[in-house]
Amino acid sequence: MPEVRPQSRRFLTVKQVTEFHPGISQRTLRHWIFGAKERRSWEKGEIKMIPGNGFDRVMIRKGSKILIDEIALFDWLEG
Repeated sequence: MPEVRPQSRRFLTVKQVTEFHPGISQRTLRHWIFGAKERRSWEKGEIKMIPGNGFDRVMIRKGSKILIDEIALFDWLEG
C-alpha cells in the first residue's frame, strides 16, 4: 500500500522517520545525511571534491541533533 504524504509540515528525528515510514531504514537515512553536502577527498595526492546529494535541504542540524522535514523528504525522494 503506498504511503500517504502528510499535509502539514512536521519535523522528525531519524528514529521517528524510520518508525513512521518503515520503507526507509536508519542505515539508509544516515547514509543520505552523510552525503548531504559536498565534501573533500584525497585521490592520488590531490584533493577531489565529492558532490553532495542535496539532502541538506531536507534536514536541520543543531549541534548533534538532526531533524528532518517530512514533506521536504518526500519532495527530495521524488526529485
